[in-house]
Amino acid sequence: MKVVTENINSAKRTEWLKRIMEIRNTECVEGDEICLSFGDISVDSIAPEHIVSLACLVEFLDRKNISVALDSNTECGEYFFTELNMKEYWINRQDYFPARNDTILNLWHVKGEQIEEHARRITDYLKNRYLKNKDLSAVTNSLHEAYYNISDHAKAEANAFSMISFNKKTEVLNVAVCDFGIGIARSVRDFDPSIDDDKIALKKAAEAKFTVRSAEHNAGMGLYNIRCVCTEDDCLWIISNSAALRLTSTNERATDLGFDFNGSLLTYSVSLSHFIDEETLEDFNWSLEE
Repeated sequence: MKVVTENINSAKRTEWLKRIMEIRNTECVEGDEICLSFGDISVDSIAPEHIVSLACLVEFLDRKNISVALDSNTECGEYFFTELNMKEYWINRQDYFPARNDTILNLWHVKGEQIEEHARRITDYLKNRYLKNKDLSAVTNSLHEAYYNISDHAKAEANAFSMISFNKKTEVLNVAVCDFGIGIARSVRDFDPSIDDDKIALKKAAEAKFTVRSAEHNAGMGLYNIRCVCTEDDCLWIISNSAALRLTSTNERATDLGFDFNGSLLTYSVSLSHFIDEETLEDFNWSLEE
């Protein structure tokens, strides 16, 4: 058995994800232990996308019987361990465990048969706690689409995690879903071998009515529907294999990552303040006349 310390020193999206992949591909074997240390990264720079990709890494190593420890002497390590209770997911095998902060809808280990139940749980929580009069059906639908995309396309074999945070002041919801499956881009390219570029593959995946027909309920509107929920400064990022795609309601931009992200990360923001209020019916006194 050997103990290896792996450092993650930047919260910048591409640098964080690249480092996650490097540790994923480590030469450690069964029985070894990896200690993850986070240097001087501040908790303020950590978003749901960091946490779901980290969770996928820990799950991946755990399945290889490689022990993982989080360096609690770092600010982030303490946050993951204490505030988010990440130990519960692997020590006690929990699929969901509450965070201490009620604006963080903590990690959920994505399970296909629980998708609709969990999406409803999220929107019910937001409505009962913060947004009593808002119609949040679009949020529910976007979560369905994000989770089903991971479940259907990525073939992640349950190595997928979701996390959501809500900013009470701005009323912005931040959603991230990550898996270490084959990747959305590869799934598209396997379906259509004429596509030889991951950037093109991601653009194709985001088109309305495009589907790889991976599941009966898949009508090809998943990523397109998530994009349509985004308003103003909101955006959807799709990161998969060697490419990244940024989508707003009106624009799209695809770039090369410069490394291979073996899986998929969907992360998007939704400004809920723009959502309409639910219609309410006034009380009427009804009478039947003969």
